[in-house]
This record gives sequence, structure tokens and C-alpha cells, in this order.
Amino acid sequence: MCKEETGIANPSFLTKYFTYSFGEAISTFTQTEQRKLLTLSPTFFKKWFFSAFFEDTVLSPANILNSYLVKNKNEVAYFSYKVNSSLKGDNKYTYNISVDSVACHSFINNLVELTEYCFPVGTFEEGGMFPLAIPTSLGKKLTIADGFYFEYLMLMARRFNLITAMPSINTCKYQKNVKQCENFFLQGNKQILTLLTDAVFEIFEQKFAEMLQLPYKVINSSIMKSFLKECETTDDIYDKVYSTLGFDFDKMLKMAEVSSLSAENETLMSSAYFMGTVLDKLFFSPLGDYFKLLTPLYSVSYDFMNELDYVRPILLTGCDVSADVFSPCNYFSLTPIGEEILGYKNSNPKFQNISEDFGQQQIQLFLNSTLHIDRIKLTNYTMKNNSREIYTLKVKYMDDPSLWKTMQVPVDYTISKLYNLIATYFGFYKNNDYVFSILSKNKTTTSNSQINRESHFRLEELLHSNNLILSDSFDNFPDLEVSLVYKCKADDICNYPRLLRQSKAITLEEQNDNI
Repeated sequence: MCKEETGIANPSFLTKYFTYSFGEAISTFTQTEQRKLLTLSPTFFKKWFFSAFFEDTVLSPANILNSYLVKNKNEVAYFSYKVNSSLKGDNKYTYNISVDSVACHSFINNLVELTEYCFPVGTFEEGGMFPLAIPTSLGKKLTIADGFYFEYLMLMARRFNLITAMPSINTCKYQKNVKQCENFFLQGNKQILTLLTDAVFEIFEQKFAEMLQLPYKVINSSIMKSFLKECETTDDIYDKVYSTLGFDFDKMLKMAEVSSLSAENETLMSSAYFMGTVLDKLFFSPLGDYFKLLTPLYSVSYDFMNELDYVRPILLTGCDVSADVFSPCNYFSLTPIGEEILGYKNSNPKFQNISEDFGQQQIQLFLNSTLHIDRIKLTNYTMKNNSREIYTLKVKYMDDPSLWKTMQVPVDYTISKLYNLIATYFGFYKNNDYVFSILSKNKTTTSNSQINRESHFRLEELLHSNNLILSDSFDNFPDLEVSLVYKCKADDICNYPRLLRQSKAITLEEQNDNI
């Protein structure tokens, strides 16, 4: 990191919000899941840092910190967040306030640290959810101890030939290219940041076309730079892409509010979802969180339980979680670093200097009040739901039991609600051609007795001694078997129904379908 600051009065009033809310959310997960979530927590922290505390305002932690901390208009302030899962309680989270500028930039410093680690040779192990694990000694020196950040750092080091892969068995080794590093880092920081920024645009243009299977030049570097120059919204980027391909993006926005879509429209909406992942991972995160050229803004407050629940099903599969943790911001603004490197002036009216409208004590009062209200909501929710009973159901394909998902629903769920839930989680087109049949647990054949959809049978009346078979009259999807795994009390702060887990096989199949 470049410079640590302590000028803002008690910045912990910002970080304690994350510490408390994140800690409460992960407490509902198993210990194995918690370890995985702590590894991913820098990515969750990044989105929280750029999310508004109050909907449709600019009161994000990032904007608050920069409005009250930065005295030099050429600097960008941020929290360097790290987690040590071996420690207990709040001690596992550390937050240091740092400041970047063109003259002293953390990404360039981290590139230097990486190349130094690779001299004479650096050894890297497989990273589980990430291509490579961050070596402990190197992680202590990096500004962001995040697997995705480290992946991008390695990508840039290889792209500029700062390091070279070495032959190795069972490990991954890289060696510093001493002469290339000397020449590269002898350039001024502005020149280096310009080269790195140009590389972001080139990588994004190439990967965007490849991953979404689009013609090249639908989105290119000059188009993306024009969006930054005008500080247009993320929806404007979507509109540009889909209008170029002949689709009406305004109609697509209305589709998002429809509960049942045709197969073609489902595919179209899935492409928009996947495009958002690519936008965030390869464009907004590098230019925003990594390079500090942009300040992203999510206009909706960060929902810890929903965000963590969203990634829960594939946490233990060993599959790529990018699609479940990356999502694009709504708005963005150029930082002073971005203005200097890109040569544009910030023109986004959504962003103003917060300190002109609110005093620091007012902001702290707002946030403390919000935290207090959240605790009251949690208490009320717990009192309301601590007697609820929940079924954990396993739903698998009859012709391939390796493809399964488990989901949790209230015991009084009806079969019509269950069908809609299964259709949503398995990606089926919803219609009225489905049929539930009874399969006795001690038999291998399905009973001829079918359940009337209008009977409003509840699951607790059906699943004690039977499994269910979900079929489609016109074979729109293969038969599925629904079985009861266990019944339990509802977790205090969890939202139901929810997808709990899914198999590695079905996760890989879904990811291939998305691509």
C-alpha cells in the first residue's frame, strides 16, 4: 500500500457495520462453508464498500471515506481489508485506511512485490476456488489479499513479460525477468498505469467477445472509453450491446419482472446475467477496485444474507464461483487518478461531495441508526420465525442421480409452489403441464396415483412416507425425484425458500450451458 491515513475521526464506524453484518450472516453456515466464505470475503467486502447504505443515494462507504478523508484532490482513499481465519471473533478482520495516487500506486507496488517474490524463483500452489493460492509471505505485502485480485495481478505480470513460467512437477513456479522488470519499472507511474489501463481494455474486448460468443467490435476499447468519458450508466452499456444485436433492452428490463418466460427469452435473460459477470470481473473490478480509476456505485444497499446465500449452493463443489460473486454496478464515476490517466473530467451528476451536504457526525448517526434498526429487524424476525419448521429436500434427475440440488422450504409449502421453485432452480420453462406422482420409499416403481395440482396438498402431508416424482406431460424436462432429507427449525436470519447445495456435476453442466 502507498500511504496509511488516520485523519478521519474514528473510521471504525464504517468498518464495524461490515464486521457485524458479515459475522451475523456467516454464523448460519457450517464451519467448512465459513472457511470458504472467509476466503471469498474480500470480494464481498469490495461490493459492500461500493454499495449505498440507503437506496438511490451516493452514501456508500467509498464515497463517505473519500469525502471526509482525502485532503489532496489527486488521491483516492480506501480500506485495505484482510482476514485471518485462524483468529476468533472480530479479531479476524483488519482494516487499514490507505491512499493511492498516480505518484504512489498500490497495484504497481504489488507488481513489484510479486516480481521480487519470483526472484530467483517463486513457488505457487493450487488455490482451490482460484487458479493459484496467494503465498503467505507475499499476501502480507499485498494491498488486497483477494484470490481474484491476485489472479489479475498474475495476469498483468505475465502479459508484460515480468515473470516467466518454469518447468515444475506438482507445483507452479515463476521466475522474475530481471532486465524486463528494470525497463518496465523505470518508466514513470503515469506511463505504467496507462499501459496497464490499455491492457484492461484489450483483455476485456477479447474476453467479452469470446465468453459471450459475440462478433468482435460489438464492444471495443473506443466504445468502452466513450462510456467512461460520459460516465454513462451500466444500463447504457447493456443497451449498446443488445441494440447492436437487434434486441430492445427496454423490453428486456420488463422481462425481468415476468415470473414465467419462454425458452428464448430465458436464454436472452441468461445472457444478460452472464454479461454482467464479465463486465464486473474484467472491467469494473480492474478499473475500480484494483486500479482506482473508477468509483463504482451499487444503488441498492448490500444484503449480506442474500449475497452469501446466493453463493452457498456451489461453495463446496470446487467450481468457479465468479458468476455468483461478480455483478456490475449501476453507476460509476471517474476518480482523480482516472481523470489523469484517461484524460477525461468527471461528468457524472450522481456523485457529489457528500461533505457539502452532511456533517461527519450526521453520517455516523445515520449509520449507527441503520445498524440499530437492522438489529431490531433481526430480533423481530427471530421471534417470528424461531418456531418455523423447514424441510430440506433433495431433487435429482431420475436418469442421472449425479445431477442434484438440495433446497429448503417451509413444511406447509404447497406442491404448486414447489413446482415453481424447482422450475426456477433447474431453469425450466414454467407451464401447467407438470405432474406430481407418488413414489413409495420402499418401492422402486412409481404409483399410478397422481396429485391434483389444485388440491393444495402440503409437503408435510406427502413426504413422510413417500418420495415424489415430478414429470412433464410433453417431456419439456426429464423426470425428477423429490425426497425429504431432514426436517429442522428455521435459522434465525435465513430467508426461505432457498437453494442450499448442488452437485459438482450439475454446477459444471450449468456453467457450460451459460457459456
